Amino acid sequence: MQYWHVKGNDAADVLADKGAEFHTIPIDKGQHILDLVNNLKIIQNRIIYVITFYAQRPHNIPILPKQEITYKQRTFNACRLSQHKLYVHENRINCMHCHAWVSIHTKYSL
Repeated sequence: MQYWHVKGNDAADVLADKGAEFHTIPIDKGQHILDLVNNLKIIQNRIIYVITFYAQRPHNIPILPKQEITYKQRTFNACRLSQHKLYVHENRINCMHCHAWVSIHTKYSL
């Protein structure tokens, strides 16, 4: 350790003391914040106690496997929910009124 390390550390301590005095908040103005922090600690400790004390309850709802929806099913579902009057003919879903159609086997219809 060099001499200038000690001098530099002493100078940093003096400047830190001056900065602390300059930026000190009076206790009457900071007491509200300290009270909020203490209340927050109480709440957090209570939450931790509740989480660690009580065992996890088993799920009552059975978890079903996810069903894959095919493009054909998605097309039929969208057509069923539409306002069109639809019928199926030659692998197409056709509307009786506007004559729009979509292929049953398309991947990009909806």
